[in-house]
Amino acid sequence: MVDKKRILVTRDFPRKGIDRLRENSLFELTEWEQDRPMTGEEQVERAKEHDPTAA
Repeated sequence: MVDKKRILVTRDFPRKGIDRLRENSLFELTEWEQDRPMTGEEQVERAKEHDPTAA
């Protein structure tokens, strides 16, 4: 069994791209859902729990 890559999406990202990643069984996505950008501190903290980050 392959471990899922945990991806952090820090900004608004095209929905089509998000949907494709969610459909792929290799990835687990976390999206930033606030109406403001993540601070650098928030990005660093959340990135510790994820593999790649899409910013």
